[in-house]
Amino acid sequence: MKILFIVKKEIISIEYAGLMLISAVLKNAGFTVQGLVEKDYNRIADKVAEFQPDIIGFSMTTGQHQYYLDLVKKLKAKFSFISIFGGPHPTYFPEIIHEHGVDIICVGEGEYPMLELVQCISTGKDYREIPNLIIKRDGTIYTNPPRPFLQELDQLPYQDRELFGFPENTNFAILANRGCPNNCSYCFNHRLRKLAAGKYIRQRSVENVIAEVKELRDRYHATHIEFQDDIFILDKKWLSEFAMRYPQEVGLPFLCHVRANFVNPEVVALLKKAGCTNAVMGVETGNNALREKILNRRMSNEMMIMAGRLFRENGIELLTQNIIALPGETIKAAFDTVDVNIQIKPQHMNLYFCQPYPGTELAKYSVEHGFFDADFDDLPESANARSSNRVPIKTSEVREFKLLADIFHLLVKFPFLVPYAQTALGLKRDTRLKRFWSSLISLPIVIFSRVKIYTLRLASHEQRQTIRRILKV
Repeated sequence: MKILFIVKKEIISIEYAGLMLISAVLKNAGFTVQGLVEKDYNRIADKVAEFQPDIIGFSMTTGQHQYYLDLVKKLKAKFSFISIFGGPHPTYFPEIIHEHGVDIICVGEGEYPMLELVQCISTGKDYREIPNLIIKRDGTIYTNPPRPFLQELDQLPYQDRELFGFPENTNFAILANRGCPNNCSYCFNHRLRKLAAGKYIRQRSVENVIAEVKELRDRYHATHIEFQDDIFILDKKWLSEFAMRYPQEVGLPFLCHVRANFVNPEVVALLKKAGCTNAVMGVETGNNALREKILNRRMSNEMMIMAGRLFRENGIELLTQNIIALPGETIKAAFDTVDVNIQIKPQHMNLYFCQPYPGTELAKYSVEHGFFDADFDDLPESANARSSNRVPIKTSEVREFKLLADIFHLLVKFPFLVPYAQTALGLKRDTRLKRFWSSLISLPIVIFSRVKIYTLRLASHEQRQTIRRILKV
């Protein structure tokens, strides 16, 4: 049995943790697995012709789903294989099983459903009743119930870092836990926890995590670790043990994701002790009404501002995640997000246009209130505001939101520009004066932003960090 995983090549190199875990499970069971990062069809077809896989797997997110659906149709016309789709889009939009070329989709966690599928196919056994899988065979669709959430994460092998070739960079992503206790309306967690039985929030042992980092350091010469857990600081007892052992046994600097209402002086001190150099915190919006009613985030601006202060005092660089063009948001309200970032004083910021992804409460609300027409095929591949340049939520201020996205970083770094930007974006629509102000304020800022973006995309992780420290962006 030969299995090929295909992912679309992106401008910025990322790690595909789910596929690398599945690959590790399959390889441990003796199966042949290869990965391909490519977007050119001819090169993909050449690889399929050379490898001749029995199964081709795709990990699909909303926005990229149409690319993969088109790709599998082309491949099916030329080659014989079983296709399987996993990831967020099939999980929350299982209707894609009806698409031409889609044989199987995996809903939820995929490591052991995939192993069971490959074992059945390799031995000629019936695979139509494997939990977590929806299977289309001979025109009939078999929808199977989910299996309980995997509880013992330590039983999983480490990610197969060589699935897509020997890694060239020295920055690696790791997951130390699974699950999140919160119910943010735009996130998948409130839907995913309902898919299966069993404890949803699960934690790997400190011993297991440290062992994987040691392997990354010794085998792949890792210099920096990114813990991509939704909230790294959920378990304070776990964090205390980690802070004691990690700097002694590993000592590599790391990044982690936090949430403001879990941040306090003790937690930040533990992160500092452990060797944390960078933290990522979701601000999303600085408008209290939008945060509570639309995003279902129960925290205050004061909590986020305090968290920013604690990270600064401990020498940990902070990156904030922000969303604009929310359902019902005005450009005036969006400046609340600018204002709270000014007070938080992060070293780095990410900005996104609101994405009503399928299966989320945000999407349901957006459709019910006329802010979105439920055309998920029209969502951009990237939610990043400046790379997508598309505002999915219906608003009369699309042009204003796009301009604010271009100048957001500069407004936070140079607050004296805020009144000018508010004037430019707040004047009566389509007046000559407004166009003049918009052009005047946007041109140098857009040029600066574009140069920064393309420079950072072409640089290595270490080079990006150096550039960001120099430019303070």
